[in-house]
Amino acid sequence: MGSSITTLLVLVGLLFLNLVAAQNDTSFVFSSFDCMKDSHLKCSGDSSTSGQGPLNLTAVTTGSVGHALYTPGIRFLDPATSKTSSFSTNFTFSIQRVNSGSQAAGEGLAFVILSNPNFTGSGGGFLGVYGSDGRAGAPTLAVEFDTFKDVKTGNFTFNDINNNHVGLDLDSINSKAQVDAAPAGVILYKASSVTAWVEYSAPTDVQHPVRFVP
Repeated sequence: MGSSITTLLVLVGLLFLNLVAAQNDTSFVFSSFDCMKDSHLKCSGDSSTSGQGPLNLTAVTTGSVGHALYTPGIRFLDPATSKTSSFSTNFTFSIQRVNSGSQAAGEGLAFVILSNPNFTGSGGGFLGVYGSDGRAGAPTLAVEFDTFKDVKTGNFTFNDINNNHVGLDLDSINSKAQVDAAPAGVILYKASSVTAWVEYSAPTDVQHPVRFVP
């Protein structure tokens, strides 16, 4: 299991989101993070900050899980028209393997849009987003940056293609689409930092799910 490997996940630099809705636009930028003082940042689990600076999503312990959500949240679906909003976001992250002698790193991180901000998923291959049955129990979209090829946990079987991929998850940890990050010149758990963009153009599916800047 990937949860036997200790990895420190750090969100560094800039987190930006721009939401284009039918009636108004919403945008925000995190140039640094402060879990204690920033009212728009909801940190839970093992996520932490040291004043204004990087956000540590996990602790240096096996099976660590952490979350950081924007609060009070953003409405992506217009209840009157059932139309969704387009959005784009970019963020920079670093996945640091603590056990330098290990040949693998676990498990990764995910950019998440979810309808239940209080749901806490399982650790390991479920990335803290989905339960041990592979589902979140509520509408969820995630772009995962996965650094471990999980095969099976309990009765659940994963569909990971390798230990260095990006996946698009819709209501399940088993991705609807996956792409190997290596051809883009990126090894997710070895790069000093990775900048990713996620773009969605309503009403079509995610366009260009991820672009890498090594």
